[in-house]
Amino acid sequence: MRYATWCFDYVYFWWVYYSLDMFIGHDNWFKQEAFLPVHVATDSFGDILIALILVVSAFTVVFNGLIVREYILCFIFQDKVAKIKIEKLKHVLTDMTLAYWVTLTLIPGMTFFTLGTILEVLYWDEILLDWNSYYSVVVEYHLMLLLKDFISFRFIHAYVMHGFNKPPLNLWHQVHHTYKEETITPTAAVMHPVDLFFETFVGCFTLLFLKFCVLSAYHGHVVTPQVHFAAFLFMLTTDLNLHSGNPYSVIYFNPIFDWVFLSNLAHNLHHIPLAKRKEFGVMWDTPIPWRHANPWSGSRARDVRLYNEVFGTNFNFEDDPVSCLFKSTTKHKAEEGPESNQQKIQVGKEEVNAVKLEI
Repeated sequence: MRYATWCFDYVYFWWVYYSLDMFIGHDNWFKQEAFLPVHVATDSFGDILIALILVVSAFTVVFNGLIVREYILCFIFQDKVAKIKIEKLKHVLTDMTLAYWVTLTLIPGMTFFTLGTILEVLYWDEILLDWNSYYSVVVEYHLMLLLKDFISFRFIHAYVMHGFNKPPLNLWHQVHHTYKEETITPTAAVMHPVDLFFETFVGCFTLLFLKFCVLSAYHGHVVTPQVHFAAFLFMLTTDLNLHSGNPYSVIYFNPIFDWVFLSNLAHNLHHIPLAKRKEFGVMWDTPIPWRHANPWSGSRARDVRLYNEVFGTNFNFEDDPVSCLFKSTTKHKAEEGPESNQQKIQVGKEEVNAVKLEI
């Protein structure tokens, strides 16, 4: 199931972003007319409207594509995915609470994307197999992810959003926690607009600010920082897939990172009721579970065990390099332990007896 999910995800995401790149990145009419980007002072309202349509279309393709992906993967592996998530997925289209909050979330989201395009902060160049494209899309996506993890989640999310004696930010964040064990990809979009700013856009804003400072200082004049639109859509994909009902979902577009960090599993545990999290003694506040990189901490095996207990599943992550390293190290130590010493002593005794017999 794990490698089938990975194969499906990589092929599916490649197809989605390749289609977007063909539509936006290549030198076609739509790029010339809509994604120049638009200049507020000189361009017409019609051009701004076209840019809005483009942004909404790109966001819709990614968001709806991930929902379709969730349906496909969860129903293909419905005998393995948590039953509560399958049931939620069956009734997601009739959930009026979900529809209300998703609609409310789309307004500031579309506003941000459109303004970013108009102000030339967001851009889309053709994605090629070269270093420039790799840096502008993949490297800057990971930079935004790290900035969001350290600034937004490690501090704002952990100490403010979940500081239950610190309203109103914590009250706004509780909208996102409306869905608990039944969390799936569509419910990830249930967010208060203020919460959306602090948790989704902080990484992008911080990277833009750092690029502004560095580039302006380097060139000696004010430079408008830019972020590739695809890099931000990558981060949006990560945010949504963190809530997927399939814990094998591709999160970081990097097999090594997805092997080491079981982020979907940890974030789904973050969505269980607070009482259970306190009982387990873990909050799982950050999207990147850094403790999973330490095979000797025991937190990785603990999280897998708790996930299977809470959701009634039987997922296995023992075939990844981190677990294999831990198991091989443990096995090596065991071989050098008391049992091995006893064997050596026994062999020594047999050799001594053999010498006595020869004498």
